[in-house]
Amino acid sequence: MKKLFVASLIAAGALAGAMEFRIEGEHIPHKGNWIISSTTDSIPCVAGYLLVADKYKKGDAAGNLASGTYGVPENGKYYVWVRTLDFGENYRKTMIKINDKKIGSFGDAPVTTKGSMQWKWKRAVLPVELNGQFKLTLTPTVSSSRVDSILFTTDKDYKPSDNAAEVTESVEEMDSVD
Repeated sequence: MKKLFVASLIAAGALAGAMEFRIEGEHIPHKGNWIISSTTDSIPCVAGYLLVADKYKKGDAAGNLASGTYGVPENGKYYVWVRTLDFGENYRKTMIKINDKKIGSFGDAPVTTKGSMQWKWKRAVLPVELNGQFKLTLTPTVSSSRVDSILFTTDKDYKPSDNAAEVTESVEEMDSVD
C-alpha cells in the first residue's frame, strides 16, 4: 500500500512539475516527552492535531527529542516549510534537524503584539538534499513549543496553504528493516 502511495506521489509530482509531501507533527512516531494535542476552532491545525513539547525537561536530551525516518518519494533538493503556533513572544521554538544537520529554529517570532496567537509557516533558509530516506528530529527549546506540519517541496516559490483541502499528501514513517 505504501509503495502505491509513493508511486502516486511521484506521478502527481511529475505532472505538476514539482514534488511535494508533508509530515504531520502528530504522526511523528518517536515522541519522547512530546504529546499530541488538539486545537479549537479559533486556531485550527492542518489535520486537527499537533505535537506539543508539553513535558520538556531541561537536561533530558533524549526525552526531549521527537523523531522519525521517512522515505523520499523522489530524490532531489527540497525546500522545507514548518507550520508552528506563534505567540509573538520569541521563546517557544523548535530546532529541526534532517539527518542530524540543523535546518533552523521554528516557532515564536520576535515580540510583536504579545499574546497574539496565530499559525505561521516559515521556510528554512537553505534547501536540503534528500536521497532515498532521511531522519527528521525535533528538539524544543522550552516547554510549549508546538509543531503542526512540516512540508517538503522542490518548488522554491511554493507558498503553503492553511486550508487542509489544499495541502499535499502526507507520508508516514518507513517500516523498520529488521
